Amino acid sequence: MEETVTDKPDIETEPHEAAPMVFSVALRTLEGGPLVALLELYAAHGLAAEEPDQTYYLAADVSREIGRSDLALKYLEEGSARFGDSPVLCEKIGFSALDLGDLERAEAAFRKGTEIDPGFAPNWFGLCVALNALGRKAEAVRAAGPVLAWEDRYDPVGFARLVTELAETEYSGGARATLVDLYGFLHARGGDDLATVRYADILLKLGRAAEARRVIGRFDLTIPRPGKWETCILVEVMIAVGEVDEARDLAEFLLGGPDFHVHFLRTYLRTHPDVESVRESRGHVAARFAGADRKVMDLVRVSFVFAAREFDVAVKSYAAIGPEARRELCYEALTMGYLMNERGLTRDAAAMADILAKDGHINFPVALLRINVAFAQQDYDLAGTYLKGLEPRDPRDEMELNLKRFELACFTGDFDAARDLEGRLLSDDGFARNALPPVLRFRSELRDWAGVCDAFLQHGLAQFNFAQLGDVVFRAFTRAGRTRELAARIEQIPGWSDETDLARLWVTLAEHDATSPADMAHLLTKAPVVLDPVVKRRLQTALRYLETPSVQTGTPDQAVFFCTNSSYRKGTAVALMSLIRSNLSLLSDTQIFVVTDEEDGLSSEIFPIMAKAANLRTEIVPVSSFLDDFSKLDPSYGIFTSGHELSQAAYYRIFFARQLAADPQWRRATYLDSDVAVVGNLRELLAGDFEGKALAARREVIRPEIVIATREHGMTPEQYFNSGILSFDMTHPETDGCLDRAIHSINEARLFFHDQCALNIGFQGHVKYLPISQNFFVPPMVSPSDVDADAAVLHYLDRPKPWEPTYAAEVGLPWLDNLDNVVSMVGPELAARLFHE
Repeated sequence: MEETVTDKPDIETEPHEAAPMVFSVALRTLEGGPLVALLELYAAHGLAAEEPDQTYYLAADVSREIGRSDLALKYLEEGSARFGDSPVLCEKIGFSALDLGDLERAEAAFRKGTEIDPGFAPNWFGLCVALNALGRKAEAVRAAGPVLAWEDRYDPVGFARLVTELAETEYSGGARATLVDLYGFLHARGGDDLATVRYADILLKLGRAAEARRVIGRFDLTIPRPGKWETCILVEVMIAVGEVDEARDLAEFLLGGPDFHVHFLRTYLRTHPDVESVRESRGHVAARFAGADRKVMDLVRVSFVFAAREFDVAVKSYAAIGPEARRELCYEALTMGYLMNERGLTRDAAAMADILAKDGHINFPVALLRINVAFAQQDYDLAGTYLKGLEPRDPRDEMELNLKRFELACFTGDFDAARDLEGRLLSDDGFARNALPPVLRFRSELRDWAGVCDAFLQHGLAQFNFAQLGDVVFRAFTRAGRTRELAARIEQIPGWSDETDLARLWVTLAEHDATSPADMAHLLTKAPVVLDPVVKRRLQTALRYLETPSVQTGTPDQAVFFCTNSSYRKGTAVALMSLIRSNLSLLSDTQIFVVTDEEDGLSSEIFPIMAKAANLRTEIVPVSSFLDDFSKLDPSYGIFTSGHELSQAAYYRIFFARQLAADPQWRRATYLDSDVAVVGNLRELLAGDFEGKALAARREVIRPEIVIATREHGMTPEQYFNSGILSFDMTHPETDGCLDRAIHSINEARLFFHDQCALNIGFQGHVKYLPISQNFFVPPMVSPSDVDADAAVLHYLDRPKPWEPTYAAEVGLPWLDNLDNVVSMVGPELAARLFHE
């Protein structure tokens, strides 16, 4: 019989004031048994006039409070019939069903609620609980996701326990990539070291090594925790971010002890990035396992054989250990087999595959190795036999088989079969990356450049390997004219410039598209290029030559001149070579002069070759053509006592400059000593403003002997300049007079520093002083670390010189680099004559 209430209480109050009284009456009524009393009571007083469905919700809540979830469902069903379903209604039905153990109904209600409003978190929470109770853990994990950010979630502690249970169950089952959000939630709550390690492990496997490293930053990584398996994860994270030495220290915890596992040793060996360091650690590791049983010692010994890439003994060593030890090392042995096959050791690879096949632990992967060996041996019939005998264990195995069938079709020229198979290979997004390299090569063979581009854009950007695919991809996109499209796609990938292979591909594309000097100069400012020394050097070289006209036209108006003799000719060749290599773009309107007093004609052979290679005009000028009286050119040093004498060629710069000044063709003339190496930009010297002065030169370092010389010549030490690098303004009205005074001083004055003093006398008051970068002094005792970063010219003043046997300073290496270039350019016969003079 349906329970009813015929008499309604008379409550003369406002609805909101009556609510507590009504709730109390309703509670007592329900406890007494009438099922519809509460609804009638609320309806009579209009307490839910604005939100009538709330009447049913409150009735359901009260019912659940007194343990009558069955009544709650009745009220909710009537509410559903009157007002329709809502996210709140579905939630309450779901939890009432959970109370009664009706998991299927609970799931259906919660799921319906998520469909009505995917943003209503309580239904996701309930769905997660229901699915977990039903044993459908993977679905429960997905349902938990929208709950993680819900600030007012029910039972936070209980939910955290549920998340932990789900995460650990799925983690142990290997489904780890789906758990990143759950472990991130547990990590953020804090207090659970194991969850933090698990979170770092998942991030690492997702390629987010830097983030994983930040996660484990909460630990003191000198202390292993929580155990060896977790320590392995910490070590792997540190290796991934380049902290190999620190990882090796932590990995010491993995060695020795009764709980040995080959994975611990495997992880430790990964902290030794090269074969030599693996071999060096062999004795240390063996000592840590001293006294272990034979199986452990076998595992250690053969692990080192594999890690040290000792191919000659790998097969014999693996065959000699017991079957149980071979089982634990079977994947290392498989890897060794692939490595031997890649190196052409196909017989050894086949022998390793035979041992693995006999043991029978990993039959399918071993069969794939055998097929690869057959491919390497070009025994396609044997490869086909192996393929026919293989049974896939799961869909991924089927894709692996299709890949081998595709490769066999390509090798045997069955292009129709290959085309059919490539479509299947690329249809599976999860497998397409594995299949992409052979597919792209196949399309390249067919000259299907558009097909290569499309497949790469769809599947190839994730986990791109430049060594594997860089050349194919670059050729395809350049042939298809789509390089800018690919570069733009790369730039859309977050953090692409930190991914070595993607950055290298972008640089390759950008270098290809940089066809003008402006493009190249701009590209040289980009981080991936700055960090790539080879590309940077190539661009700098191209830029220098592109900025210079391929053929000089018109009449040059700038002269660069050197003065030399047989003693300094080697130095002069290096000075000219270094100038060309470093500043070719500034020499487009320049003629090179080499003034010499030689009689053997070697300068006339060597210097034109160097200038012609750079499309520069050159002229060898015999000193006798402008100077016939050498009697006043005193070569003895005035105040030095080391026994050296100055070459008379030092004076030639003054007389030749005077000859150039007499010719209106020249607006500027620059002189370089023979003991310099140009290593940077000489724009200030070759093209800078004279600021109203007749000469540009660098101040000399003030030493006692400079003070004496300047006192003798009536000037201050601060005015005195070095004459090794000079730039003359040939249009200045004072230049001719300054040079005449310098020449006069040679004949009349007491010169402590010969030509240098003469020039200082002549140009006193008419000098613009250059920055020291344009003439940086490097005497023999200077260390490379003392050289300023912006030094454009290294001036090897004092003795010995870099070409002399007594010179041994490392700062001379740039000079020797340029000497190598001279030798390469002029050829062995002329180089031999240059070296033996």
